[in-house]
Amino acid sequence: MEPLRTVEWVRRASARTGIAGVPEATRGRNRYSPSAPTVVHMRRVTRNLLVAIALIVVALLALGALPSYLGTGDPYYLTVEEIETDDAAVDVNDVSERRYPYLTGALASDEGRSEGYQMGPFGLKEWFTHTPFDEVDALTQRVGDAATDEGVRVEFEGDVYHVRVIQP
Repeated sequence: MEPLRTVEWVRRASARTGIAGVPEATRGRNRYSPSAPTVVHMRRVTRNLLVAIALIVVALLALGALPSYLGTGDPYYLTVEEIETDDAAVDVNDVSERRYPYLTGALASDEGRSEGYQMGPFGLKEWFTHTPFDEVDALTQRVGDAATDEGVRVEFEGDVYHVRVIQP
């Protein structure tokens, strides 16, 4: 008879508390948990981490979306000058205007000069934007022998041009 009483006592205690000996109100929490587990009552460290991540994401989006506003100083221009030479030159008849906007702009203009490019403060803008310096480097990598001290030689529609970046 004694074992039945023990079983009956445990059954009644479980019915009152949920799990044997643990009140329902405290199940699933420890003594450091807030009284009501909600999103509003998240830990301070977690909330600060989420705020910091959100600020970093917003800053990176701003730097990537608004690089044209970061320009400072005198502009740089990519210039093309027709030259007479038999040295190696990069064939640019098939280049894309999206890939080489400064080069195609300079070749299409009457002055032989692209739109201006302004450097950003502390070199930040160059990490997020395309520059005329990138175009000269890319052309130099296509044909290494076409490189000169100041730029690169290119061939466009049968004519040879010297391409370089200047700051007037």
